[in-house]
Amino acid sequence: MRKTVFKNMKILIVEDCPILRGLVVHYIEDCVDCSIDQAEDGSKALAMLSEGSYDLCFTDHRMPIKTGKELILEAHLKGIKTPFS
Repeated sequence: MRKTVFKNMKILIVEDCPILRGLVVHYIEDCVDCSIDQAEDGSKALAMLSEGSYDLCFTDHRMPIKTGKELILEAHLKGIKTPFS
């Protein structure tokens, strides 16, 4: 896969473990030419999704404060169209 396919994409990574979050960011940066933002919990991610436009959001499902499932549900209820993985 060529990096140019994803050029200018904006991706949000949501993971409460800083080590795992760093690994995911590092892996994506090696494979894809895009802009990556990070959030350590679902509440912060929901605020970021509400304020900005993202092409894709990778989220952990088991997090404190707001789980990935709660994040996805609340984002869809707010009309946020970002695809989740």
